[in-house]
Amino acid sequence: MAEGLASKNIALIGMAGCGKSIIGKKLSYELGFLFLDLDDAMEIENHKKLNQLIEEIGEDEFINLEGKTLLNFLETSPRETVIAPGGSIILSEQAITELKKKALTIFINTPLSIIRKRTLDRKTRGAVIGLKGKKLEDVYDFRLPLYEKYVDLKIDVVSLSEGQVVEKIINLLPDDLKIYLMEDKGADF
Repeated sequence: MAEGLASKNIALIGMAGCGKSIIGKKLSYELGFLFLDLDDAMEIENHKKLNQLIEEIGEDEFINLEGKTLLNFLETSPRETVIAPGGSIILSEQAITELKKKALTIFINTPLSIIRKRTLDRKTRGAVIGLKGKKLEDVYDFRLPLYEKYVDLKIDVVSLSEGQVVEKIINLLPDDLKIYLMEDKGADF
């Protein structure tokens, strides 16, 4: 867990399609935090959609770029930010290790059936790295233990609305973070 929660950041990790972006936006609003969608930041920085970027540089280089982008952000000593990295950030050991040091990591555990439905349209969604020549189930099964390895809190989202997931996250926040939010932001939990 982030040391003493000194950084006061929260990172949502999980597969593409698990809801990191929408939950992250709602959570950041409720907490009065900033929100960083790493996929959006990469698209803006590179002037390309993720799918186009992956096609041009390949999956391995994309994972490196994603990790570097996150590390560059973390070097700015962010505070009070909800971070939603891409699902493949878990494949960059250096980036996920640093993220875990600087943020409370929350695994948005979403069933494969929901992931499949949400990631069907590859043109409007970010790509699922590692899918070439594999089934989505294979990628999911490979990543699941990695997400669980780097998680501070795990939220099972089956049959929960986005609002319920946000409420559950807030209820599960460590007491020292809740105290900080109440004192500093006037939050009411």
